[in-house]
Amino acid sequence: MSTPTPSDTLSVSGATTPTSSDDNSDSLSQVSSRSSAPSEVPSKPRVYALDKFDPVGTAYAKDLFDLVSPGDDGWDTWRDDAVGLLVGSGLVTAEDIAQCKSLKYISRHGVGYDKVDIPAAKTKGIVVTNCPGVNASAVAEVAVALTCTLARQISSIDHRVKLGEVVKKQEAFGGMLLSGKTVGLLGGGNIGQQFARMMHSAFGCRIIVYDPYLPANSLWKEIPHTQVASFDEDLLPVCDIVSIHVPLLPATKDMISKNQLKKMKKTALLINTARGGIINEEDLLDALENEVIAGAGIDAWVEEPPTIDHYGPRLRNHRLIATPHIGAATSEVQSMTCMSMCDHMLEMMLNKGARDRVC
Repeated sequence: MSTPTPSDTLSVSGATTPTSSDDNSDSLSQVSSRSSAPSEVPSKPRVYALDKFDPVGTAYAKDLFDLVSPGDDGWDTWRDDAVGLLVGSGLVTAEDIAQCKSLKYISRHGVGYDKVDIPAAKTKGIVVTNCPGVNASAVAEVAVALTCTLARQISSIDHRVKLGEVVKKQEAFGGMLLSGKTVGLLGGGNIGQQFARMMHSAFGCRIIVYDPYLPANSLWKEIPHTQVASFDEDLLPVCDIVSIHVPLLPATKDMISKNQLKKMKKTALLINTARGGIINEEDLLDALENEVIAGAGIDAWVEEPPTIDHYGPRLRNHRLIATPHIGAATSEVQSMTCMSMCDHMLEMMLNKGARDRVC
């Protein structure tokens, strides 16, 4: 596969979303000092929330807006009445957008924007923003955790012990030492940067990055790395760990399929904390079953949460760690992301511009 692939916070449909974590992310320190305090709002604009959000973030939203949430009187009329829409896990389809009479702004909770039909929004002139960088450290931590757990077979050994088996330490000799290994990143945006920094500083890993749009910011300057032009030829065959940090777009769908898996080392680990659909799941389950690669840690699935009913018994493969998209699932990150989403919306409602604009 040779199609250049945007990183986890890059351009789509001709609208550029900057990737520099220095310029675009909300840090922990910014939570207590938001760009727009409630006292600055002369009158609260009415904003609809497509989903329910965490209590701290919801309280912040209510300080800024006349907030209409699911279950509130009048919420069902959001397609008719909403000018601003806060979106979490809910879908905004082309049909929804076609029905909207007043909608101008959509602020998305998180980095991904595949929940919103971007072409339809662009056609109708609706501005869509996201929140890159807010959850970067949290998602990167999960990627590191999946890597460590797979490398040392912790999950499978723990499971056997709890089933009553006597597991001797010699049975763990097949584990991988992470120190000094080569890590390949598909995508070098905020999350990819944080993962690279953690793996390099903690384990002294060599970092290889495939990202035609790699941001030339200070964080990447601080991380020793090699940028390659082809992930098929220059990254997959030489890396011990391959971690995915790109959005789900037509160009990235099935980016890792049977042919790409065959190019990886038999001892390699594959990590996905980005989006389901980037890896062809049937091909991955086949590869694990046939020991094409050593293991996979998957936090992002086409069907979420992943279940045995949907994926079948192959989900129990001891070479696979399956988690239900928990990368940003901490209370702190949920609150920070909600507050950032609200700040983005407020700035648009007050005609102060659109940060992190997707379209």
